[in-house]
Order: sequence, then structure tokens, then C-alpha cells
Amino acid sequence: MAATVLVTGSPERVEQVVTALRAAGAEAVGRTDLDRLDAELAAFAPGSLAGYVQLPVSLQVTGETVVSRVRGFLESGLLSRFRLAEAVLPALSADSRVLLVAGHTPVDRSTPDDQAARVAFLEVLAHAIRADLAPAKVRVRVLDHRQPPADIARLALAEPPAPAPGRWPEQRNLAEREAELSYQDWRTEVLGLARIEV
Repeated sequence: MAATVLVTGSPERVEQVVTALRAAGAEAVGRTDLDRLDAELAAFAPGSLAGYVQLPVSLQVTGETVVSRVRGFLESGLLSRFRLAEAVLPALSADSRVLLVAGHTPVDRSTPDDQAARVAFLEVLAHAIRADLAPAKVRVRVLDHRQPPADIARLALAEPPAPAPGRWPEQRNLAEREAELSYQDWRTEVLGLARIEV
């Protein structure tokens, strides 16, 4: 039976990734009307999704001041991604893969933007998803917005890449292994990095 992967985001991006997923043999379901997503998720039985790809959307930011435009950008873009992920959580299987694709940018270039901060927000969301689904080993990755649809489809369906030749699994750094870890494993690894210096 084909794996079912949900894809959300802007219509153009969703269509491209859904097409790539279907070409790879998955049953891909695209949703672009994010205001109706909560109701539409009722069609998915708990644990029925093998994957979730969260793509960005284009935002038209409005407001009289720069502060209000930035607030609108955060509320409509980055913070809405947390709400969407929360709505999808019950439908994810214990071994599902979640891909958070960066790229929410304000259409109005006069609005201040910080790409590193946006990616950091997505990393926080990735850790929160792992925490909510622990002890299941759900794989959550944050991807660059330039990732081609075919690569997104492959990552949504494939196992994590094998370690580079000549390296033991223990030698890989935490950043390389993070996508494979459950929240509990991740927490143990991070706490294990702490040292007490006298």
C-alpha cells in the first residue's frame, strides 16, 4: 500500500511537490486552503499519515507601521506554521517523516527580515513536534526553500542517508543525526554535551 503524505502551502509549490511524490509512488494529498485544514483533517484516521510536508506561502503584509507589518508577518506566516503542525499531529504515524520547508518571506521588501531567525523558528517547531510525538521516532527536518520538489519527495519517503564511508555512527555530529532522533534521544544527546567546569 502506498504511503500517504500530506502537503500544505502555496498552490504552486504544493502542486509541484504533490506531482513529485506521486511520481515516486506515494499517495499525496495537497491542501492549500489552510483556513479549512482543521475540518479536512477529520478525513484522516489517527496515525494514517506516513509524512507531512509543510511548504511556505507568500504573504502580503499590511500595517501602518513597520512594527505592525512585522507582527502581521510573524502571525500569518511563522506562527501559523505551529498551528498547522498541531492540527496534523494526531494523523501522523509513529514512524512518519515531517519536512518543514523554509521560505516564508514578506512580499513587501521594506519589511525587515531575518532569514536566520526564521530558520531558528522552524528548528524550534521541529523540536516541539518531536516532543509531542515522543517516544515515537518521528523524523523531522528543516529544509532550505531552494530544495527541488523531487528532492523534497525523496526525503519525505526515503530513509535517512547512511553515514559517510569510513565513519562510525558515533562519529557523526548531532546536526547530522538530529533528523533521526526521537525527542527523548535528542534530549539525551544534548544534555550529554554539557560539561561542568570547576
